[in-house]
Amino acid sequence: MNELIIDLSESNPREFFGVRNKNLAFLKKHFPKLKIVARGSTMKVFGDEEQLQEFDKRIQMMLEHYGKYNTMDENIMERVLTSNGREDYDNAKGSGDTLVHGVSGKIIKAKTPNQRKLVELTKKNDMVFAIGPAGTGKTYMGVAMAVRAL
Repeated sequence: MNELIIDLSESNPREFFGVRNKNLAFLKKHFPKLKIVARGSTMKVFGDEEQLQEFDKRIQMMLEHYGKYNTMDENIMERVLTSNGREDYDNAKGSGDTLVHGVSGKIIKAKTPNQRKLVELTKKNDMVFAIGPAGTGKTYMGVAMAVRAL
């Protein structure tokens, strides 16, 4: 059984692992064959060499994200853990669907077909009028697209 030691002194382990170690539990669920032990600012991982390499690669991507945006949640972890590699994760962050990165790195993008239509029409036209019920994202998307244009 091989061992991997990861030093988390560059980041805040409490915030990285989440409230009540929620993020750590998510990692353990994603890597069930590894034994993950976190103490203070050190994480020790025991298991097969191949899985340890994959785990180290994913953790480094997460630490890079945490260092940049100072936040870590299940959504970010899921994106990093299910990506095909650094290129795929980076492309997902900067994909054409992404309008802007909000507070703490949250991705703001069109979620409904009508919001996507609004974004496409805005790219093609100087002025677009949107009408519809309250709460459908008209103003939210408009502000996101305005911030993107800056």
